[in-house]
Amino acid sequence: MSSKYAKYLEELWLDKNEALVYLSLLQFGNAIAGTIIKETKLPRATVYQVLDRLVQKKLVLKIDKWNILTYFPEEPEKLIANLNKETRDLRKKIDLAEKLVPHLNILKNPHKKDPQASYFEWEEAYYELLEKSLKENEWEILMISNSKYKKQNIKDETKLEAIYNYEQNIFSTKRLDAKIKLRFITNKANIWEELQKQDSEFLRETRILSDDFGETETMIIAGDNLIMITDNYPIIGLHIKEAQLTTMMRNFFEFVWKSLK
Repeated sequence: MSSKYAKYLEELWLDKNEALVYLSLLQFGNAIAGTIIKETKLPRATVYQVLDRLVQKKLVLKIDKWNILTYFPEEPEKLIANLNKETRDLRKKIDLAEKLVPHLNILKNPHKKDPQASYFEWEEAYYELLEKSLKENEWEILMISNSKYKKQNIKDETKLEAIYNYEQNIFSTKRLDAKIKLRFITNKANIWEELQKQDSEFLRETRILSDDFGETETMIIAGDNLIMITDNYPIIGLHIKEAQLTTMMRNFFEFVWKSLK
């Protein structure tokens, strides 16, 4: 029995054992199960299962001769006929699917979108995400940030200055131009009193975390976007765009917001 032919049959339609049994039957012309077991060296139970599958695939006939089951292979041309039938059946299913899909799309929740998540490093990615948050057509951005903790952990004063400059000048200017309000929660650092004095000018409302709140990283919520950032250096962050998760964190922000002055 040529293993080459068995391999071709596997590529066409049959599994390995089905190919072995079918080729064995072609060689014998017809055979009982015991003969096939000896020829293929497959377990007895496996041969019977394979023969039943080949009968279902219309590649083998099973005939009871004098109370002995004898198996006859169909002509090899049957392979082509069976594949043609499968192709026709598949075409019908594709046609049905093409008609059905537009109707199924109507049933989809128009507000439900596939979640997106991305990991990022360095401040350039942080700036890019802040820029994107301004394009969400939202009237408000929520932000928690720990300025004192950030200063302790980002040792590079040049980098720290660049981050502060972007947040407080470039981003703030663009946010004001877009008339997007910022609700900002931060810790009681040296700059908080000055921040609150400028709230009205910068379309911002600032509230201060109590000392017992502990350390916090940076979190920004804009539309369905959730941005979480470690205030270490290099900056490491996670951007998630998913409505339900963002709603949960928005509720957390509101809970903290209401507890502060």
